[in-house]
Amino acid sequence: MITEALLWLLLLFSVAALLVLLYWTLHGLACWLPRIWQGLQKQPLRLQVVSRQDVSDDLFLLQLKAAGWRRYTGSLPAFRPGQYLTLLLPAAQQAQLKRAYSLAAWQARPFSYQLGIKREPGGRGSGWLHAEVQPGVRLLAQRPQGHFVLRHAEQPVVLLAGGIGITPLRAMLHRLQRLTRPPRTLLCYGARNQRSLLYWQEFELLTKTTDWFEFYPLLSQPDACWHGLTGRLSASQVLAWLGEDAQQAHYYCCASNAMMDEIFQGLTAAGIPGERLHREAFAVAANLDQQPYPVSVQGHTYEFSGQSSLLHALEAWNLPVEGDCRAGDCGLCAMRLQQGQVRWLLPDVAAKVPPQQILCCCTVPASPIALAFCSGSPGGNG
Repeated sequence: MITEALLWLLLLFSVAALLVLLYWTLHGLACWLPRIWQGLQKQPLRLQVVSRQDVSDDLFLLQLKAAGWRRYTGSLPAFRPGQYLTLLLPAAQQAQLKRAYSLAAWQARPFSYQLGIKREPGGRGSGWLHAEVQPGVRLLAQRPQGHFVLRHAEQPVVLLAGGIGITPLRAMLHRLQRLTRPPRTLLCYGARNQRSLLYWQEFELLTKTTDWFEFYPLLSQPDACWHGLTGRLSASQVLAWLGEDAQQAHYYCCASNAMMDEIFQGLTAAGIPGERLHREAFAVAANLDQQPYPVSVQGHTYEFSGQSSLLHALEAWNLPVEGDCRAGDCGLCAMRLQQGQVRWLLPDVAAKVPPQQILCCCTVPASPIALAFCSGSPGGNG
């Protein structure tokens, strides 16, 4: 009788111990799994180039698939149409170069990423990609990000593209195609010549096979065989094509700053509310002022000589400054302006920055300047 009671007590004790062990195991997993997942989210994506298409001397298209452990599942992190991918590129005198490129195609569950890239004169990132990247090459990238995304898809949509700015708008168009009832959509696309008019055959086909999509390409330097629209895209043209839908539409523009400013000023003058105008600040226009200016950073003086932004100059001088978005989004390239004046390449970003600070990706010197790293930045003391 005593032996049987002891056995029951041992059994109950063992069950209780197992339950306690199970509880603490599950509790530990609940605490640590989110941290492990967050750590994985911060790890760079490992990608492999599947194909490359050279459209012209300075335009090329890349298709990337998953490498590393993701190649066993095939799928890549999802993204919203309009977002960009930041590539982490090797550099001779730096650990990495970071260059952001809009994702040019959209799928709800992507098994590849598509990029359209223009080689910029003197551009270290686009120059390296143009010279070195072929099928089979592996690249590192951050997860897709960006705030220039498609919204309000239940109302008329106007996509305004200039040159390589077509890439995020094409991704938006792919999303619209998958809606049960796509809204009326206009794609107004300005390019230099027909070779620079990316994906035009795809857009022409969509025009012929749907009743909700309209395509208006314009060439500023047309070839002799071009019989379409010529010149620069203007707000008056867009409003004429839209007709009575102009006030209800949402406008998404990705082009040079000059083109975006000109079109949006025209739309604003026509009474289009500012909340319906969406612009991609991703591609900061090149600095047109070739005047050299001395730039003092923490007691050392350098010469700014026409680089596309202060961030590009600081990287060329091998100074410890970061920048993921290059569009005034992430704030990593913020520095304190101690003396002098800068010109903002993206004026709407300036209002969001604290006094006496600048974002190097969006500014160029307008006079001799003195800069200091902000506390907590790679070159700061915080």
